[in-house]
Amino acid sequence: MNLELYKSLYKNTLQKEFRNKTLLFFFLITVAIIVLASVIISAVKESMASGAGQVEFFGDAQIIPIFFMVIGSWNVMLGIFFGINCVKSDINLGVIQQILSFPIDRKAYLLIRVLGSWTIVMLYYSVSMLLAFILFSTSLGEMTEVGNVFVAMIFSFLQVLPAIVIGILFSLYFERIGAFLLSFFTFLFINASNSYVGIKGLEDVLADLSFFKVCALFYYYAFPRMSVIGNYSSSAILGKAEWENLPVELLHFSLSLSFLFIVISLLFKKKSF
Repeated sequence: MNLELYKSLYKNTLQKEFRNKTLLFFFLITVAIIVLASVIISAVKESMASGAGQVEFFGDAQIIPIFFMVIGSWNVMLGIFFGINCVKSDINLGVIQQILSFPIDRKAYLLIRVLGSWTIVMLYYSVSMLLAFILFSTSLGEMTEVGNVFVAMIFSFLQVLPAIVIGILFSLYFERIGAFLLSFFTFLFINASNSYVGIKGLEDVLADLSFFKVCALFYYYAFPRMSVIGNYSSSAILGKAEWENLPVELLHFSLSLSFLFIVISLLFKKKSF
């Protein structure tokens, strides 16, 4: 195993994305959204405080957790984007043949590209969360627990990983726009199945099976439960997360993500460049 070669490939993943102006564009949009949300929240709180009541931003109103959930979903979209781009750019530029000509396993190549893209999204998300935390704390004169934010960030990081892998899957067979749309709809189907099976319960879903229910079960068990992991992030902001099922969910998340990566590795191995 050539560790120096793998390190160079990981560094190349970071460098080529940081040189991409799209990342800066996404970051500026995020900053603008956070600043605007901070201004609106501050104005609403002042208006309510001078009127009949108060607004509990970290309580039942859940304005802050909802905002962080939106930011988390936005980062899933970024995960899809960078997942598509990390391999597709190599294919389109014709450099993938050169990279694979080195003594590097194709599975290792994919894994390093995934880890590099994941690192970029984690850094991006961390900066966004830090900025939001500072601005909202200033605007509200109160803040959520730092520990809650840290736990929420960990689950948000995990939620991004399947998005990157799914993005890579579709990038092998479709151009960027088509791959993004298919990845996005897959993300929606996964979340819809998570909600449906989670609300109905397995026993009710298995009763009177239909094509729709079979599809829901397939997405629920075959893919990482991204929305379930995202829900842990949102509830952690409030300090109201229920951890009883966490070991089971993390086990399913790990196994399904590993299976998905193995499938993509096998498909990638059969591709000729």
